Amino acid sequence: MKFLGIGIPELVIFLIIVVIVIAIIIIVKSVNKLSNNQQQQAHQRPAGLITCPSCGKQVSASATFCPNCGTSVASIKQSMDFTDPVSGGQTVLVAGDAPSMGFAVLGFFIPLVGLILYLVWKDQFPLKARSCGKGALIGVITWVVVVFLCFVLIFVLAMVVS
Repeated sequence: MKFLGIGIPELVIFLIIVVIVIAIIIIVKSVNKLSNNQQQQAHQRPAGLITCPSCGKQVSASATFCPNCGTSVASIKQSMDFTDPVSGGQTVLVAGDAPSMGFAVLGFFIPLVGLILYLVWKDQFPLKARSCGKGALIGVITWVVVVFLCFVLIFVLAMVVS
């Protein structure tokens, strides 16, 4: 069966590709918007302050515990530290940067999105970017292994049947 001279399976594949491309464009635009908002918030924040993940209050970057709720902020400071190549190798605090299991899972199931997020975030949010990249890499490796095993299974079944 044909629709406008194109087979139905080819049309379905084309539509799926168009939807995926549109979804990637939307994700990249929202990621850029989110990173711009986070950069603006980081510039508005007084120097040397970080946000407590538990209570949301501003805490001195040199503090080990939040004076308001007592939560340890040392792990937050470690996850926010990275070496900025632009500032001559100085350690810079990046607000909102932390490893993310959610982005790793997204990269695993949709490796192309994980790769795009890695490329977009690798300079601004290196820890999030690393999570996306790892998820995408593991997803691609898993996909290759599954496809290889399917071919082996088909080959074995073809040999048994004939």
